[in-house]
Amino acid sequence: MEQRVLTGVGPVATIGVSPPPASAVAPSVLSGGLLRHALGLGASLVDLSGQEDPRPAELSVGRVARSLPVPVVVCRLDPFLVPGASVEKAPEAIEGTLRRLGRHRIDVLALDLEQALSMDRAGSLRRLRNELLGERVGTLALRSPTGTIDQEAAELVRREQIRIVIAPWSLLDRAAAESLIPLLRETGGTLLASDPHQQGLLDGRRALGAPGDRGPGVPPAEIRELRLTLQPVLALGYLTRDRQRTLIEAAMQFALDPPEVAAAICPLSDPRLTEAIYRYERAPPFTAEERTKLGIAQVTGPARPLSG
Repeated sequence: MEQRVLTGVGPVATIGVSPPPASAVAPSVLSGGLLRHALGLGASLVDLSGQEDPRPAELSVGRVARSLPVPVVVCRLDPFLVPGASVEKAPEAIEGTLRRLGRHRIDVLALDLEQALSMDRAGSLRRLRNELLGERVGTLALRSPTGTIDQEAAELVRREQIRIVIAPWSLLDRAAAESLIPLLRETGGTLLASDPHQQGLLDGRRALGAPGDRGPGVPPAEIRELRLTLQPVLALGYLTRDRQRTLIEAAMQFALDPPEVAAAICPLSDPRLTEAIYRYERAPPFTAEERTKLGIAQVTGPARPLSG
């Protein structure tokens, strides 16, 4: 599998994985089988930054990481670090994470963007960096749930030399192209593209209109709603013409097209779906016509070399 440089960390595979929230799956899913399968296929990055309670996933990652000789980059969003929380609690919480992971160091500690801005205004972000970076934590990252970044956040990235941002980036969500990707291009940072298959719309995981997918008591979607939801997906049909590639593969190719993207983070799911995602490298590259339709002719470039 292709590798790219995750700034401040080193080479990682272009596919990372994100365990599902513990509340959303059966305990057997977190036992490590799916994670072991994904890492065995070549993934080398595990993103725990979206977990409300990361402890079950940390235990699972720890068991699997110890049994496979694969580098695992752990991104963790600490629930205790809400705006106004005491930074003194950080070392103790990090030690708990390290015990569950069976590791001596967390490669990446991810903070929510608004969380980091609040801490910066209070003067505690610099203190957190000074106390944690080095021995316990390799580097800090920001997690932008919308893929956008305003002037204050951009200045924070520049001043504190934050070189990793985790944000949505997909065929159906291109907000990061407006300001975030140009900022990373300017600073030499890298993007971890979360949700490249748009919550299952681009890989078949999302069964549109199923009552269970919409929550208890919520009726199935009406035809008009389904059409509105599916219209952007159907408009991408030219990417799968003549079965030259699947939509799953096209979504991965797009997500990894900008050289600023180090890896695309895919949710752990059915092993067959995981294997289908990993086959994206076999698909033919986008043609000039396809690139023009996608509007990516100006942002593409070679992946960053395996150095730094």
